[in-house]
Amino acid sequence: MQYATCLTFFVNQDTVPIEYCRNDWSSLVTFIAPNCQATQNAHGGLCLASNEQWFAQVNHS
Repeated sequence: MQYATCLTFFVNQDTVPIEYCRNDWSSLVTFIAPNCQATQNAHGGLCLASNEQWFAQVNHS
């Protein structure tokens, strides 16, 4: 998904399908978005599951 200059995505690295609740997506993006601010010269943020089976990422374009 994209909003303004930030692109967000969710990657499942497991062999079992999983779902992420879109209603909670904004909370996740808000958590990792400070790493996506151009004023901080950052290019993105990453949220990795503790078991490393999935991750969500925010990239600044």
